[in-house]
Amino acid sequence: MPAIWSFILFFYLVADHGLFTINNKFPIHLLLWSVGFLSAAFLSEKLTPASVWHNRPHKPQPNEMLIRLYIVLFTIAVIVIGSKSLSLALQYGKLFFYLRAINIGYDDLALDFGLLSNFTVFGIIVFLIELDRYSDSNKWRVYFLLVLNVFFFVLTMSKTNFLAITISSLYVLHIKGKVNIKKIFLAAFIFGVFSIILQYVRRLENEEFDMMNFFSVYLASSSVAFDQITFPPTENFGENTFRIFYVFKNLLGSSVTPINTVLDFNYVGSVTNTYTTMYPFYVDFKTTGVLIFSIITGWIYGFTSKKSITGSIVQRVQYAYFTAYIIMQFIGEFFFTNISFTLQLIIYAYLPFMFSNDEAAQTTS
Repeated sequence: MPAIWSFILFFYLVADHGLFTINNKFPIHLLLWSVGFLSAAFLSEKLTPASVWHNRPHKPQPNEMLIRLYIVLFTIAVIVIGSKSLSLALQYGKLFFYLRAINIGYDDLALDFGLLSNFTVFGIIVFLIELDRYSDSNKWRVYFLLVLNVFFFVLTMSKTNFLAITISSLYVLHIKGKVNIKKIFLAAFIFGVFSIILQYVRRLENEEFDMMNFFSVYLASSSVAFDQITFPPTENFGENTFRIFYVFKNLLGSSVTPINTVLDFNYVGSVTNTYTTMYPFYVDFKTTGVLIFSIITGWIYGFTSKKSITGSIVQRVQYAYFTAYIIMQFIGEFFFTNISFTLQLIIYAYLPFMFSNDEAAQTTS
């Protein structure tokens, strides 16, 4: 986490990015966030007991029927969501631009897929479970799930999701001793090239592609925006941090509309709509909120990390995805803002082991 932020700040200081000047709001809050987050994470990891499967030769195995169900539901979701998105995008003529526009609901182009949207989380969960127990008997399942996940991310033009599966996969492989630092940097390079290609084909349909602008927007603009933009006061208590409660209230008849997770664009030398991981906490609760939630998130990640490292496959799958949240802190906040997805990830990763016929898995549950 500090390495990522150091890289972002280094880029801001040395690159000819054309962004506005960072003054004092961002550095002060980043310092508070970092100290609170890292202190809580290290303390939590130290105090959390090791997994019950630490140093045991036998590892719990998931319920195969549930695993197959996850794969079927994810496959159906990819086929339906992909085909409908592709069909609509083709109607507008600018394929790659409108695939992304449909995914984020730009210009009211969002498609409502109902429960199918919830099935997409199965893809990353079952892929990480299979990757963790990779062998000759399941290698084709791993390859199939990897291809299907990447295919889905391309159809939605989502660099964030592609980054998440890349980071998650590297974490699992690193824990199992399958990749070293050299391979991790190679994967990061491949991801960077892939992201540039995605952005290039998307922008080419509308405007010329500027490489420096691309890096400026995705690496540094969020930090500048947090510093430069005066955020309006929230109308309701914690409406960004606790958005899920307003979703439930709205479903029960409340007139309060939950805030949109796709934020407004602002110009800070380049146009951006991301404001770092501190945004929801600062908007809702100001400086105190940034410090409090740095401690809460750090504690959660420290706990999950300890369980993952010491043998819990369930927590390994969960933390593998959380590593993407940690690395992407310079872009935005994903744990609480997308708490519905986060809870699905936690619960659906747990269920195959809860209902396993394997006695070891039931003991873990």
